[in-house]
Amino acid sequence: MTEQEFRNYLAAGIVCESLWPGVERIPPMLAAGSGWYKGSLSKTGLTGITLTNVAPKTYDEVWDASASLDGSCYGYRVGTEAYIVGNGSNTILANPDSHGMFGGMWQVKSISSLSMLDTSKVTNMLEMFYMCATVAELDLSNFNTSNVINMLGMFSSCSKLTSLDLDGFDTSKVTNMVKMFYYCGNLQSIFVSDKWAINEGCDTTDMFTSCGVSSVTYV
Repeated sequence: MTEQEFRNYLAAGIVCESLWPGVERIPPMLAAGSGWYKGSLSKTGLTGITLTNVAPKTYDEVWDASASLDGSCYGYRVGTEAYIVGNGSNTILANPDSHGMFGGMWQVKSISSLSMLDTSKVTNMLEMFYMCATVAELDLSNFNTSNVINMLGMFSSCSKLTSLDLDGFDTSKVTNMVKMFYYCGNLQSIFVSDKWAINEGCDTTDMFTSCGVSSVTYV
């Protein structure tokens, strides 16, 4: 199947599973950082992001969002909404360098189906959700952070968040938590498990500065 044929199938809104039934597909990996988004509309103009296996039937523009530019996943823009469309594997691999992946998208109100995002290979989550100031809720229940080293400013200026469930976060390798929850003024609770550990030497400068809470809650 050519790239154009693949695009045509996606444009028709066909789930990739129906193209190759029974064929196991390797999950695609996104481009590094915010490089997955290549739309002509500034990322600050986006109002919503959805991860999915099904492409929108109509769209304003489309681009290859994969790390290797092999057509394994595509980005679409429909008005002010962006879609990250996978290959039918029901999983999209986050790039090891996910620095600023959704950072600065201050008008985005929701990031849907984050459960599709496999973060097991990620080492850098610096400013991953920085200034997502109108997002009220984040489902991070599927996040695997066992290899993450850098969480600097990960949720900084997420001023509409009231609660974060980080129960699945393993921070055993993290060395930088500077300003992790900086200016999250409405944040009232951060739930973690016994996998949450702040190791000796981990920099936590201003971790909770101007945040609604000053510590995490173990559950």
